[in-house]
Amino acid sequence: MKSMSPARLGMTTAPDPRRWKALTDSAGSTIPALYAEGAPDVVIAQLGAVFTDAARLSMVGAGMFLLAGLVGALAVRRAELTMAP
Repeated sequence: MKSMSPARLGMTTAPDPRRWKALTDSAGSTIPALYAEGAPDVVIAQLGAVFTDAARLSMVGAGMFLLAGLVGALAVRRAELTMAP
């Protein structure tokens, strides 16, 4: 996965390190605040895309774990039915 560095987001000046850390730790909740402060549109769009992709990847991972659990439950059920007298 590519890093979310300020330079990759089209920022020409270094951001305040505390604000940058707050943004990356916030799971995207500070994006509206940056928009209200007048951050460049390209930065807002890129940050939105990064957090959207991360959420999508998390949902795919969670779905795979649910599917693995379902397969395991079905295997246990099948084993139980074949062992019953």
